[in-house]
Amino acid sequence: MYLLPDLLEALNELHLCQRKVSELKSVHNKLHQIELQLEGLWVTIQLQLLRTQKDFEVIKISWEYHVIPTIDDIKDFAADEMQFLEDERFRIDNGNIQGPKWVIELIILQNGRTRNRNGKLSHTCASQ
Repeated sequence: MYLLPDLLEALNELHLCQRKVSELKSVHNKLHQIELQLEGLWVTIQLQLLRTQKDFEVIKISWEYHVIPTIDDIKDFAADEMQFLEDERFRIDNGNIQGPKWVIELIILQNGRTRNRNGKLSHTCASQ
C-alpha cells in the first residue's frame, strides 16, 4: 500500500496550492479595487481641469477617502493576513520598506516617494 502515503502527500500539496490561489485572488481583487479608485480619481482630476473655477480640494478628498483606504487594505493584507504566498511580509523598519513588490510600489505611490539604492524612502521634489 505505497499509494496511500503518495496520495496523502498529493492531497496536502493540492490543499497548499488551493490556499495560494485563494491568496492570489485576494491580491488580484484588491489591486483591481485600487485600479478602479485611481480611474475615478483620474476622472475627477480631468473634470476639475475643465472647470473655470478649479476645486482641488475635491481631488484631495477623493484621494484620502477612496484611494488611501484601499491601499491600506492591501498593506494590512500583506503585513498580517498573507500566509501561503512565498513573498516576504510587508513591514517598514527604520525607513526601509520590505515585502512584496505589489505593496511596496503602492506605498511609494501613497507617500509620493521613491526608494534610493539602499531601499530607504526619500521624497521626490519637482525642483530637483
